[in-house]
Parts: sequence; C-alpha cells; structure tokens
Amino acid sequence: MSTRHLRLAGAATLALGALCASVLPASAVAGNPGVPSDPVVLLAEGFDTGLAPETLTLLEDYVPAFPTTYSADDAWLSQEAGNGLIVDGNTTDDEFDTTDYDGVGNGGRERMRELATALGEVAGKTSGEDNFAVTAYTDLDPGANQIEFETTTPLSLDAGGRFLTLSANVAALNCVRASAPALVFYLVDGNDETRVNSSALNPCRGASNDEAYATRLLGGNAALFSGDTVGIVLRNENGSGGGNDHAYDDITLLDVTPQLDKKFTDEGKTLAPGTVTNLVLTVTNTSELSEKDGWSFTDNLPAGLTVAGEADSECDATVTGAVGATSVVVEDGILADGEVSCEITVPVTSQTGGTFENSAANIQAAGLNLPGTTSIAFSSPPVPLAPVTGLDGESPWLYGAASLAGAALLVTLGLQVRRNRERTA
Repeated sequence: MSTRHLRLAGAATLALGALCASVLPASAVAGNPGVPSDPVVLLAEGFDTGLAPETLTLLEDYVPAFPTTYSADDAWLSQEAGNGLIVDGNTTDDEFDTTDYDGVGNGGRERMRELATALGEVAGKTSGEDNFAVTAYTDLDPGANQIEFETTTPLSLDAGGRFLTLSANVAALNCVRASAPALVFYLVDGNDETRVNSSALNPCRGASNDEAYATRLLGGNAALFSGDTVGIVLRNENGSGGGNDHAYDDITLLDVTPQLDKKFTDEGKTLAPGTVTNLVLTVTNTSELSEKDGWSFTDNLPAGLTVAGEADSECDATVTGAVGATSVVVEDGILADGEVSCEITVPVTSQTGGTFENSAANIQAAGLNLPGTTSIAFSSPPVPLAPVTGLDGESPWLYGAASLAGAALLVTLGLQVRRNRERTA
C-alpha cells in the first residue's frame, strides 16, 4: 500500500524557556502525541561570559563558555568601521579609545550603546544598559554576502538526522532613511553550508523611525542536518555602508526535531488470535511549528505481528506495508508550517499467543525523536487433542467435543459386544 495525505493546524508562537550556558544533547518527550514540546537549545551565546560592565572586547578575543571561539570575515571585524566590538550600554569612551574606532564626531559610540541597550530590553533584562552585544556599524562598505559571525570549531551533535534552526536578537538604526541589514543563517558541516532561511531576514521590519529598534529573528526553515558536528554562520547580503547599521546578540542554535509516538489502540487487553487491532503512529511538531521536510522511519514489527490491512494516513508521507508484511516504511514525510501533528494508523494482527512489545528498538528513523514502548497481547490458539484409535485399529482423527463423544460411544459399543459374547458362551 502507498498513501499520502496532508493536514494543517493553526500556527503558534515560539516558546523557548531558559537559555542554557552549555551545549545540551537533544532530548525527546515521548508519550504526549499531539502536544508539541519546546525546541531544545543546543547553544545560546549572549556575549557576556567573563566580561565586566562598561568594558569593550573584540569578537575575535572573546572567550565563550562553549567549546568554540567566534570570528567573521575581515570587513565585519574592522574596528575602524565600528564592526566586531562587544560593548554594553555603558561602555566608556576610554574603552573605545583602545580600538581603532573613532566615531566621536558622528555620535557612533553613543549609537552603539543604544543598540546594546535595545537588545537587552528585547531580551527582557531588568536593565538593558547592562547588556552586551556585537556591533556591526558599517562606517565602511563591508561587501555583499560576507560572513558577519561564525563559529571556529564545530560543535558535537547526535548523528542520525536532526532538524535544526537558528535565531538571533538584532537591533538596527536608521531603518527609515537608509538601507537595512539582510541577514541569512547557515548550518555548517565541514565545507558545506546549509541555508536556513530562504529569504534574507530584515531586522528593520516593524520599525517606525530611525531610533534603535530590536527584534528576534528566527530562521524560517528547519534544516534536516545529518552530520555529527555542526557550525554556525551568519551572512549579510547587504554590502553597503549606507545604513546597514546594527548589532546582534543571543545567537541561538535550536534542535526542533519532531517527536514520534506509537500506541496500540487495544493496549492492556488480551485479544483472540487473528483479531485485528490498530497501531497508531503520531508525528508531533515542536512548539515553533516550523516546516519539517524529509523525516522518515521504518517500524520493524515484533516477531509474530503482521500488517493486517491498508494504513490510514493523515500525514503528508509515503507509507508502505502490504498485508502480511512485518514492517511499516514511512518516507518523504512533511510537517507543513503551522502543522501540529499527524497520524498514521496501521491494522495489525497475530495468529500466535503472547505479548508483543513495540519500542524504540524497533525503529530506524531520520529527523525524528524515538518513541516509548507500547504492547499488545494475544491469547494462544486452542491445542488439538491427540487422535483416538477405533476398535478396528483405524484412526478416525476426531478432535475436541466430537472426539470425546466419539470415544465414549466406542467404549459403550465395546462393552455391549463383550456382554453379548458372555451371554452366548
């Protein structure tokens, strides 16, 4: 059988919870089909590790809490242009004097402090002025599509296919009268870059004037990433120094892999041999509800359990498993943007007795968190009685109630024959 179907649900806003200070392994929340879990934060960089208030640090000199350092293309590290400086809302002019950036005459230093403060406010900090951010003030033309931020050492990642995306807080100035940044997130595997957002992100969208305006930018597409390490790149497609004035903070790597759950509808019951029950397979999105394109899995049924009918699929996926098959194969799965979850219902049965457990060990998957365990029990079929031998030495092979009745009749006839012989002797 092969079936494809699509179901959409309403969109939801991103819920992240507290950001972590170290790289975390991806974790699944099995057993809650249809209830999206929050994305798992793998990296969250606020550019404030070990920094004292009012100070200034260069991006390439910053020592993060993560097992990597950060860099950028030369244009975005240019102190003269006001790029790659980590400042807070109170960084002193004396600190600025240690760099090649002047900016006194055009008020650039004060505007950088405003950007850092605005980013602190959008992040919900009690005092936005205490927030550190990386400047990208572009007093000189940086050139188009240059790397504005990148990790220098790849981070370890669970292999097997994970859906990943990126986000950052970005503040911009001069949004009304000048050009805006055009930012694109990439995931890196060796020399290969996977683009996360299909179109460049504009942090000025929503700004009503030229004052510092801050917002959170989330990569629009969750990329299915198969590598066992991952790097981060942020490029700016706007190469102009006319406008393009901004700062960034809270670079975040998110694991947004959907959850696979499975459950027998008659779990807890004991069924007669040959009875058909349903195995329900549910794929649930994460709470930001972005599109997840390309997930797949094979469920190898426990020995003795077989497919008993055509699957009923609500998922946009190809489902294969003929009657009598011992596995169900689901390929090319898609959760559409805004889709909460989808279900695949597979009829199954058994002709043998026992309890059949279907767990994560039965699953081979890409782009999905593995499920918990479900089980179903079948009673043993009736055991046939041994054959009954007749008086004439032949074996009529009678079974069950008929066998017992036949045996009783033969015994009765045998006794009657013996009595008749005794009377005539």
